[in-house]
Amino acid sequence: MSGIETAGLVLAVMPLIISAIENYESVIEPARAFLKWRGQLSDAIRELYLGRTTYDQTIRLLLMSIINQEDLDQMMDDPTSEHWKDNELAANLRLKLKKSYDPCMLTIKEIEGIMITIAECLNIDGSHQVTQYGLGSVVLANPPQSGTPILFKKFQFRNRVKFSMKRQRVRSLLERLDKCNTRLQNYTETAAKLAAGEEEEPYQVHARVKFTAPLGCIQDNATKLHQALSRNWCTSHQSHRACLLLEQHLVRRKKHPKLRVGKSVAVAEAGCFGVCLSPNPKELKWIEGEFRLTKTEIDVKGPTTVVISIDGEKEPEEPPPSVEKGSQPQEISDICATIQTASLSCIGFYFDEIGTLRRGLPTQRTSSYVDKLVTLGDLLPNVQGRLAIEELYTLSITLTASLLQLGPTPWLDDVWCKSGIAFLRTNTSSHTLIDVKHPYLVHTYEGSMTNSSDQTISRANDRSKLLALAIMLLEINFSQTIETFHRPEDLGPNNLPTELTDLAAASRWLMEQKGRGNLSRAFSSAITYCLQSYVNPQASFLDERFCKAMEEQVLIRLEEEMQFLLPE
Repeated sequence: MSGIETAGLVLAVMPLIISAIENYESVIEPARAFLKWRGQLSDAIRELYLGRTTYDQTIRLLLMSIINQEDLDQMMDDPTSEHWKDNELAANLRLKLKKSYDPCMLTIKEIEGIMITIAECLNIDGSHQVTQYGLGSVVLANPPQSGTPILFKKFQFRNRVKFSMKRQRVRSLLERLDKCNTRLQNYTETAAKLAAGEEEEPYQVHARVKFTAPLGCIQDNATKLHQALSRNWCTSHQSHRACLLLEQHLVRRKKHPKLRVGKSVAVAEAGCFGVCLSPNPKELKWIEGEFRLTKTEIDVKGPTTVVISIDGEKEPEEPPPSVEKGSQPQEISDICATIQTASLSCIGFYFDEIGTLRRGLPTQRTSSYVDKLVTLGDLLPNVQGRLAIEELYTLSITLTASLLQLGPTPWLDDVWCKSGIAFLRTNTSSHTLIDVKHPYLVHTYEGSMTNSSDQTISRANDRSKLLALAIMLLEINFSQTIETFHRPEDLGPNNLPTELTDLAAASRWLMEQKGRGNLSRAFSSAITYCLQSYVNPQASFLDERFCKAMEEQVLIRLEEEMQFLLPE
């Protein structure tokens, strides 16, 4: 379904949802209404009316210069009109919006996701199919009554309407809807200024991004961390698990072309790695923490001192209180025993100058965690619509930056795909209820690896990692898995999928979504670059020139588009 067709469905479903919630308000018992909604249900309906009106006006402004008034009136009065499916109309809109087209369609897709989330909590006809088949299932099942105004259409419902969404969730979705409408208005105004012949694009963002330390330094520190953990697991268990928090480790500097100064924004510290430890993969017990390096390690030539404080929050510019001044804490050679015998839920470690693991001071837990590990593969089928734009770009940039940082390290000798990316933190403001912006890499230490101080790293194929990144960027964009797009003719020997199967499926998927206008310019470019790098025999994360090219072609392009879509 094209972006412009989605815009029509959103236009159709908004008055339906408003009418359904009004019906619910009219039949709910006053006492129950007060206890559940605290008098805010009427406010929510009013905000939906305002949001629908703003959206209606914005869509009119977008279309009015590329279609005659009679057809425009028909489209706005009948969102199921065939005009919404007109490919020529979509092409003309792309010409009008230029660089704003892709972000505009992404925002409409986000509004679609908001409407799907609300609709599935209403017991109206078609709502049980809305997650699977989209808004069309409820629009077609609930035709409006004739003779009602365009913005205030009324609907007849067969059953007494029930609304199961919580008050706080409704508030969160309405805030997102308001932000989306504001972005759409900004894109429309930008397109109008460009059409008027402005010499310079006023919305252009020049994103300058760099890692908080030289990439080689971060890679070396990640390798030291992996090896230090490997040396200090117990010998009783056959394997152990560690979940490494994937962090961007970026410094952002955004500068408007007409301004002389920019603002630097750091995301995560150069010398800090978050980690969750498990003494046994069969157990659900996790110790959440962060491995912190002293400031001297940020310099490539500095001494190697690693400080670890389990489950502590970072305080910028302040060294972690891992050990008491002048003390010599107990040396530790068995992480499992330390975890199992700890009297506190949060404990601390640090590495001294020669890599010895010692006990640090206890720290305080500040994050909330899920009861069960959820992988990206688990999450995708349960995402309602698409991820919010901020979640989508933050997760994509984090995965890209993490691949550059961890590509040549033993952390990625295990699994680098949706089954190896996990989410442990909760986020009640997200429609997934999971903190998507803080993913973890699940890594298993096999028995043969532990207590080995001098390991030979068996590096996985870097090109395979690039293919995996391209696939994950597609999967999180559309909340679907690559396996859905496999064809029998793509399968390898014994009719089993191979990397070439995934390459063929990803290429088709990419071209299909580009043709429909459902993929932004930055994502299209980033995914294309990763797929092309898969067939490049010289692609290697040990090659500084390749890493620099990937920064420019993937990381920075996603960053620029995110800064344009989500300005401060």
